[in-house]
Amino acid sequence: MNQIGPEWIKPAFDQRFNERARQAGRQMEIERLQNRQRKLEKMLKISYQKRNMSYFLNGKKF
Repeated sequence: MNQIGPEWIKPAFDQRFNERARQAGRQMEIERLQNRQRKLEKMLKISYQKRNMSYFLNGKKF
């Protein structure tokens, strides 16, 4: 791994990176993507539950 400088600067660099990542996560585009991801996860969960119920009712094994 590349050395970014003296050892004493590493915590400050890490903190700055974390802060920038937090700022990026608050951007509107990221929020839209996260909302879309939540919707997709919910759709998959519902689909999976329906499929499992169908297998259960029809006596099929996985």
